[in-house]
Amino acid sequence: MKLFTLLIIYSLAQTTFVLAQSNSDWIFDDTTLPEAHIYLESDSLDLILFGDIQSDYEYPATFIFKKGAQIDTVLNIGFRLRGNTSRNSQKKSFKVSFNTFVSGRQYYGLDKMNLNGEHNDPTIMRAKLSWDIFQKIDLIAPRANHIKLYINDEYFGLYLNVEHIDDEFIQDRYGTDAGNLYKSLYPADLSYISENPEDYKWSPSWSDRRVYELKTNTEEDDYSDLSALISFLEKSSSTQFENEAEDFLNVDGVLRWMAVDILTGNWDNYWYNQNNFYLYFNTADNRFEFIPYDYDNTFGIDFLGPDWGTRDVNNWGPSGANRPLTNRILEVEEYRKRLNYYIDRIISEAFNEEVLFPEIDRLKALTEAAAEEDTYRTLDYGYDISDYQRSFTSTLGGHVKYGLKPYITTRINSALDQVQLENLAPIIQSINIETPSDSLLNFYATIVDEDIERVVLIVPVWEGEIFVTTPIFELKDDGEGIDKIAGDGIFSFQLIFNQRIPEYLKFYFRATDSDSQTSKYPTSTDITYQVNSAINLIVINEFLSDNESGIQDITGAFEDWIELYNPTEQPVNLMDYFLTDDFSLPDK
Repeated sequence: MKLFTLLIIYSLAQTTFVLAQSNSDWIFDDTTLPEAHIYLESDSLDLILFGDIQSDYEYPATFIFKKGAQIDTVLNIGFRLRGNTSRNSQKKSFKVSFNTFVSGRQYYGLDKMNLNGEHNDPTIMRAKLSWDIFQKIDLIAPRANHIKLYINDEYFGLYLNVEHIDDEFIQDRYGTDAGNLYKSLYPADLSYISENPEDYKWSPSWSDRRVYELKTNTEEDDYSDLSALISFLEKSSSTQFENEAEDFLNVDGVLRWMAVDILTGNWDNYWYNQNNFYLYFNTADNRFEFIPYDYDNTFGIDFLGPDWGTRDVNNWGPSGANRPLTNRILEVEEYRKRLNYYIDRIISEAFNEEVLFPEIDRLKALTEAAAEEDTYRTLDYGYDISDYQRSFTSTLGGHVKYGLKPYITTRINSALDQVQLENLAPIIQSINIETPSDSLLNFYATIVDEDIERVVLIVPVWEGEIFVTTPIFELKDDGEGIDKIAGDGIFSFQLIFNQRIPEYLKFYFRATDSDSQTSKYPTSTDITYQVNSAINLIVINEFLSDNESGIQDITGAFEDWIELYNPTEQPVNLMDYFLTDDFSLPDK
């Protein structure tokens, strides 16, 4: 008997069944080339392809996924067009939805799959390389892999399966999806309108979609958090912005995103084209996270005119354009220095010929036959097989201003000539707190600096009482503490409570390098942490491990189930918690 719930999906093609795991890594594994087969009524397909191309109506279909020897069938999925300008292309992009007609259903932890035609990119690889760079630098972004798409047994071509950004994505990455998630499309420049949050619900004249479209908490429809961020960008003084920006926004994440976009030449983004990004208000620390989106127009693809391979990394956005987010960040000297540092570091670690050229060759070997068979790929710009082959090393003219590899070489050389490296204060990139028992708190701080002298946790307030002597605890990265890995940039300390556990702690981190430069996290206010609320909260309230005739779920099925109960008023982060029926696989 299983003590955890598994989604059972029947594979009609095999006349057996498979257990759909919650781990979506299997879907995005890029060492093989899987196939997705869609079956739907022919008149439904005609309406999708030749009807109202702006329609988001989802048609019922059957989804079959083939990977190696495994064949899975999912009945009654939703299928429709997706994208913005790509809807007008000959090679369309599509969305698969597993939960449209069966509420709550997932396939390997996914509610949806985005199948992108990549019609602007003759290599069908630029977006994939971009997403992989984000993964290499540990910046939260979608995953992607290539896939062969068939619809009603017709080969529609080589596609890119790009992870959908939704509440499941947010829950997986941040441990909570309680905050507001905004999908932001053109002309989303984060310009100030007023103090009224309702004014940020506006739509452009040519569409009924909101420029900042709320994707979670839609019933509340409360834009107060977005309004507060935009007001801060507009009204804060230079000193206030420098002191408080990181209380409103994960600035370090924004800077790393900016560095990647400079290197990949992504112009169809917030910074240049006021387009294609998500904002998530993370309730774990009450600040916004910037999430990148849509990377097909990269690596030398251009429709605007600038030479993205040589463009000045220190003046990358359009001259005089109103981009409050990036403009305000680059007004801060320390942030501008940090951007240059990240450009240099990403070139060293992820954006160089030694890393990218072998990966391009590997992906090309994996996908070449599928790309050559893809006749839809040739329809939009007339590229033939020879153009596909040449596009890796040569310009094709038109919007393909660079071959893929020459762009990389040009961008690296130009960027390294332009970056201005200066001595930085330590970058406290992130912090994490764990509660392994009711007498322990584990503190972690990820520090970016090659010459750290000291990292300390300072606790000035304990249950409202200010210490006579402020407790200062030193974090180590020597492999001897709870982190266990020396020199990985993660400094840790375990706080042991010998007596009464406090109700809450207020604390901050401070890092000092060998040049006596210091950084504080958070930059202005302290962190207030509810200690007791994080300890011994979650209980297994009920479970039924072999449900054959008991309670039915909302679809009428008799699923095995387990109920977790939180007896407090405080939300609990379940990241790194697991259920298992095998003690040798605790994270099963």
